[in-house]
Amino acid sequence: LTGHAGLFAGVNSVAISPDGRIVASGSDDKTIRLWDVETGDAIATLFGHTNFVQSVAFSLDGTILASGSDDKTIKLWDLKTYQEICSLSGHSRAVKSVTFNPIPPNPPCVGGREENSLTGNEIPPNPPCVGGREENFLTSAIEQGILASG
Repeated sequence: LTGHAGLFAGVNSVAISPDGRIVASGSDDKTIRLWDVETGDAIATLFGHTNFVQSVAFSLDGTILASGSDDKTIKLWDLKTYQEICSLSGHSRAVKSVTFNPIPPNPPCVGGREENSLTGNEIPPNPPCVGGREENFLTSAIEQGILASG
């Protein structure tokens, strides 16, 4: 699979869709590329981050892709339209990792970095999406059925 281009074309993250048909890659070229596993063909390129894309993750049903970037945002992408659903800001540093809750039916995504932007006490019962990382947050997040990674 080739396609990320430019001086900064390193691939930082790769994820495979739950059905095994799509590979997503996040790159230093500030894009996310989607690939057909069977043919190796490029399906789409997602533009929107303004710095290196560090992490990508598929939702359990494979309809949403989350991405984390050095631009300090988490973006959610609709994989039917290949459009950005929302951009979540508030991190004071780069978002190095994103993942989805492996326990349905309310799969929030979580992003993390070595910062104190969100504590466990600030997490609502069923958040659509949260970000940040500190030791108390990680412990509390797991207790509430949220998987944190960072």
